[in-house]
Amino acid sequence: MSLYPLTGRAGAEPASAPPGLIQVVPPALEPVTLDEVKDYLRVETADEDTVLTRLVAAARHLAERTTGRALVTQSWRLTLDRWPGPRVIELPLPPLQSVDAVIVIDDAEAETVWPASNTVADTGTEPGRLALRDGVAPPLPGRDIGGLAVDFTAGYGAQPTDVPEALRQAMIRLAAHWFEHRDGPETGRGVVPADIEALLAPCRVARL
Repeated sequence: MSLYPLTGRAGAEPASAPPGLIQVVPPALEPVTLDEVKDYLRVETADEDTVLTRLVAAARHLAERTTGRALVTQSWRLTLDRWPGPRVIELPLPPLQSVDAVIVIDDAEAETVWPASNTVADTGTEPGRLALRDGVAPPLPGRDIGGLAVDFTAGYGAQPTDVPEALRQAMIRLAAHWFEHRDGPETGRGVVPADIEALLAPCRVARL
């Protein structure tokens, strides 16, 4: 029986990551602290710290997967076959903080950084976007498959308190729920209580 379920209850469709998306640098901190979860549970000893720390990480993974968002600052690479039309790339995992590089990859795996002056990033939309500037032709990949990569940074900020409180509370309650029901039959099915889903639901990235 799994102690760290990563799926919601039946009927809760998680946001799926696009193919070619790889995490380069994970978040340095979790959106909630061990002490916050222990305070919620009224746990005063350190006996369960290892278990609770793992549950916090699992809760963050579920929150990010369910909402389609990045929470604490993290870096990703999106690999594409070519620049899509019409001249705009939508970048997953909002909020987008920055586009760090556009990279052209050849058959020998050599990477060439494309000039940043050729593009403009829109960090104010969800999902964030990267567009070619007027008069700039798309980069030409050096191979047919996976010849173009976009490195970007996403998340609400570097500190746990930068993350919206609704998401933080959902994580605290979910970690606590898994801890309190770790021996129950519902844990293995990855059940997420309705009140926690209600906190996550408004934060889901809208699908067009």
